[in-house]
This record gives sequence, C-alpha cells and structure tokens, in this order.
Amino acid sequence: MPPFASILRVAENARAMGVCPRASLLPNGYLMIEAKKIIVPLNGYSTDKSTISLACHTAKRTHARIYAIYVIEVHRTLPLDADLLEERERADSILDLAEHAAEELGQRIETEILQARDVGTAIVEEAIEAQADLIVLGIPYRRKFGEFDLGKTVPHVLKNAPCEVWICREPIPAEHIQSEPVA
Repeated sequence: MPPFASILRVAENARAMGVCPRASLLPNGYLMIEAKKIIVPLNGYSTDKSTISLACHTAKRTHARIYAIYVIEVHRTLPLDADLLEERERADSILDLAEHAAEELGQRIETEILQARDVGTAIVEEAIEAQADLIVLGIPYRRKFGEFDLGKTVPHVLKNAPCEVWICREPIPAEHIQSEPVA
C-alpha cells in the first residue's frame, strides 16, 4: 500500500451505517475509500505529477478509472466554443505528460479538454456527470497579501463537489519557510 494512502480511523460499523458507503474496512479498523471513478484536474503546476501518481496508486488498488481533465477558462468577452489554439496546445502537452506519467505507473488514463467560464464549476460538473467517487486536485503554494491563498477554484470544489476531494499542495518554497511564524 502506498505511504500516502488515505485512511480514516472509524468505528467498525461506519460503512454499515452509511457514513462512507464507498469504503472498505481494513483489518486494523481503518476505513479505505473504494473509488471507481477518479477525476484529476490538471493545470500545469508542479503538483500535476503528484496528483497523477496519487490517483494511479489509488486506481491500482481499487481498479478505478482515471479521468484527467484540463479546463480552459474562456473569458466572458469570447464565445464559450471559441477556438483558443494556444491554450489547446498547452492543454494537449499537459495531458500528454499525464498520460506518460500514468503509463510509467502501469495505468491508463482518459483525458479531456474542457472549455468553461469557471474552472471550479467545470470540475464539479464533470464530477457529477461522470459520477466520480474522488477528485484529486493539485495546487501550488501561493501567497496573497502575505498569507497562504487557496485561490477560488479549490474552495468552490470543496464546497460543491458531490464526492470526496483530496488536495495535493506543493511544498512551501524555502524562501517562505524562514518567514513563516510558528503557531
């Protein structure tokens, strides 16, 4: 089992009570998610390889299907189906890298490029349409006004996704570690 497998300590009857219906109880009393459809939104950040790896290790254990998506955010002044060649080329190269990373781990993934007005909304709608059990979302370490910032996509997905969501954040850059107050 990979070291980053998500397990939660729960009572043995949690599954029977419907607390986590897509999970199996392990002999040690932990509950492990049994994802069959995993959505992995990619964005070209350094976390893309980690999110694909996490999804692949989970899929290997549960025999899940992985859907890697790239959402092109279309500005409101353009039609939603606008031909955005540069963005499509970037999306293709990011999804190609994801396919190669998954192949190295012995997994196959399906890829899709979406165009939408809002990335978070597109991710949630795709999860609903695909009846996903899990979204694995990568984010960079960003600061805004001197504080760590999740941006607008992550909070939207966490608030509205109908399934479990795992967040994979890149490590804090060295230049920020020195200035971080210890709480």
